[in-house]
Amino acid sequence: MPYMDDAMLDLFGEDAVNDGLAALQVQDPESAAVLQRLDQLQTSGCCQHLTWSKNATLAYISADGRTINFRLVVRDPETLLWAFTSDSPAPITAQDDVQFVHVQWSSVGLDLVALDQYGRPHLYQLAFALDRVQPHTLSLPPPTDDLNTVVGLHWLPVHTIQFRPPHHSIGIREGNEWSNKMGATNIDWPHHLIDGKSAFLMLTESHVLKLYYQQDFGPWSEASASLWESGGTEEILTHAAFSDENKCLHLVTYSSHGALSLYKVTIDWSSSQSKDPTRPPFQIVQAQLRVDYLCGLETIITQPTPDTGLDVQQALYRSRLTNLSILPPSPLMDSRHSQIQATFSYAGDPYNPQNPSTSCSAILRWDIMTEEPELLDVFKTFKSANAKLAPEAVTVIKRLPDMCMSKIILHTATVLSEPYIVLATSDGSIDFHTRTDLQMLNPDNDDTKASSYAQTGFAFMPTEKYCDVALTPDASVAAALTNDGRIVLKIMEYLPGWDDSDTPDYRTQAALCTIARSVATLAGLVISADEPFALLPLSLPQAHRHFLIKQIYRMLQRPFDFTLEENRKMSGRILRDSVLAKTLSTHLFASYSQNHTLDLPGKVVWISLNLRLIASSIAATVTPKDPSKADAVIALGPSVKWCIDLCVHILDDLAETTKHSAAPIPYTTLTQVLARTGSPTILLLLSSTPRALLRMTLELLKMYFPKMAQCTPTSIHQRVAIQELMTYSRTLPVKLPHLESVLVEVDSGVRQAYNSAKLSQSGRVDSELRMLVEGEVPEALQVVVEHVFSPKIAGKVVESIDRGALWGWDTSGLGIRDGVARKGQGRLDVVRKTQVAEGTRVRVCKRCGSLMEDVWVGQERQGLPAWLQHAQRNCVCLGYWMVEA
Repeated sequence: MPYMDDAMLDLFGEDAVNDGLAALQVQDPESAAVLQRLDQLQTSGCCQHLTWSKNATLAYISADGRTINFRLVVRDPETLLWAFTSDSPAPITAQDDVQFVHVQWSSVGLDLVALDQYGRPHLYQLAFALDRVQPHTLSLPPPTDDLNTVVGLHWLPVHTIQFRPPHHSIGIREGNEWSNKMGATNIDWPHHLIDGKSAFLMLTESHVLKLYYQQDFGPWSEASASLWESGGTEEILTHAAFSDENKCLHLVTYSSHGALSLYKVTIDWSSSQSKDPTRPPFQIVQAQLRVDYLCGLETIITQPTPDTGLDVQQALYRSRLTNLSILPPSPLMDSRHSQIQATFSYAGDPYNPQNPSTSCSAILRWDIMTEEPELLDVFKTFKSANAKLAPEAVTVIKRLPDMCMSKIILHTATVLSEPYIVLATSDGSIDFHTRTDLQMLNPDNDDTKASSYAQTGFAFMPTEKYCDVALTPDASVAAALTNDGRIVLKIMEYLPGWDDSDTPDYRTQAALCTIARSVATLAGLVISADEPFALLPLSLPQAHRHFLIKQIYRMLQRPFDFTLEENRKMSGRILRDSVLAKTLSTHLFASYSQNHTLDLPGKVVWISLNLRLIASSIAATVTPKDPSKADAVIALGPSVKWCIDLCVHILDDLAETTKHSAAPIPYTTLTQVLARTGSPTILLLLSSTPRALLRMTLELLKMYFPKMAQCTPTSIHQRVAIQELMTYSRTLPVKLPHLESVLVEVDSGVRQAYNSAKLSQSGRVDSELRMLVEGEVPEALQVVVEHVFSPKIAGKVVESIDRGALWGWDTSGLGIRDGVARKGQGRLDVVRKTQVAEGTRVRVCKRCGSLMEDVWVGQERQGLPAWLQHAQRNCVCLGYWMVEA
């Protein structure tokens, strides 16, 4: 019976497997949490329960919808590991009859809107901490159930903060050098009439479009319009999405019957001057909405490719819309068209033979384009003769190929201005896909370019399944809601493994360049730039860290060389250069060692950031003509003392290195003497940025002390405080001109050294980077160090100083000498430079861990000096505050 045996084997045996007829793989059923989340996504386009702000604050709605909690990702100061904080001690709690169904941060991350089940917006603003908010003034209408569900919400960009956004091209290596090109997009997005004010649009299922916008004073205002008056479908809406265009917005809607409609939304602003005699003049703003129907489709269905399995095709025909968005054009793509993107999903049912058993999703896309209508030949003759008869261009949408997959897409997100998107699926995967053809991005082992995290080898490792996901703006970190209700932190991992050699290889350099590019872009967009550093290992070699920081400086085109005569005259701009300050801030963040101490360049950066804040505060308080207020002058006292301590520290180092020798001291000997205590004095004097800041601070201090004596106290307490400051100023061991003379010699010496070495502008910047990043003085400038520390310069300065008073002066509060602990008990307020009393409420810097007394709660700001109201917005390092639990 060989024939029968072979036939039976063909039907049931191993040959069937070899011929490609293997048994079908049955998917596991989706969890109840995923099914519940899928139902929310299919019901309404506004059901976001988990969201990151651009300041990297995670806001999430509790399972019962009654609370909005806040969490932050911070680096533990002890272990240096990244983790979520506990829930904020200041959550948002709903009123008795309210449940939150959607939460969304504003485009700059300072405002928050939460929608309740009645479609009403609840507005909040940050209260000088990332995890604490206070309510905006907004009049809420009474609850109604008449088709008021919100299906789409969009915050307008804030003018001028978010206009001309920078972007960086991919990194290209030529030989040993990496380069990126920085550009900026000239845009004219719709925005609030008043600079710095916020506004947002939302659309209800009954086609009512509403605009909420801030006033200078008083509650927010509202304007509305109906889409029914503009054409299009009259069916109930389920999803909507907005996109900022040139002076207008695009609005796309999806109805319960499957119709897709595209509209143009225009906001007409007007203003009038207030006539309230009890207040200073301010603008009263009015807004009107205009909506124009552009085009639409009566129904949309998925179009799977022929190679898609039959089970998946059947499932896609039953799928429903879960996400609708409009992707703006990327400056890094050839296409300049906005793109509508719709995600359809279906949850398989393996236990019901009547339904497809496969879970699947499909992404449908359309390019938004403008075309001129085709004319008959007879009309073309009229058009060429009279341009006024030319037909207007019409807006159309052009279908692009679909992308299908056999799993549920829970979240889609764009990444800054990058030419790719992120897809998070129910199996725990988070993948990157190109925007052109939706192909998955994978490592390509090309060490001559650095374009994206995925291309250079970073990836999210799937560990467990989730029902909801949110990503930080650069998509390096994700927050995921597990099926059992936990919120977990996911950080990308570098799959090739980090090179631990002294010099990073090209592949490692590409990975570091990708991180640097992300940090540089975030810093230029006024976005938190901490999270990309979470991708770095604790044991990253120092050379790798220096390479990373140098790339950030170069991409942001900093620092300037203030030694040049023309730049020196303009050095006042160093206080206004926010990009330089952000670059120094990210440098500081990457300068901590494993025992949480600053390396030598980190100390220079820390001092520079302190000088910038103090100089700005003095400049805002003390002016040559106007009298200064006593409370502001007194509040600046501890900061002024900090600057004097720094001057004493520098002059003390000059005295210490010259007291044992009457001849010029070699550079190597000088560095050995100062290296014993880790003092950054040489770098402070030689590096252009801290030297320019120190020079400006000295000029302001010379103005502060006379103004202090002239201000008029309004109380006995102020009189005593002023008297103490005057006594302090008369007992200083140094005079400010002592250090000024040293800075003049350094300026002259550095300029001559650069000219003698014939260094180009780029060569000078490289020298500055070497000092700021590596803490090494270039060979061309070592002669300047020997000259300044010689008996001719330093010796003369030291001779005119009271050496005994100098030696006994306590500078431990600066914290820049290794092995010297700060005297005094208690914690230090890093902004005001004062001791924080026991039991006082404090805020903690998310970036560097410094503390500040929580002087702003509710309306208590009325009693603060003007400089402190501004200075306390951020830490000295420009990090954001969080409330101490």
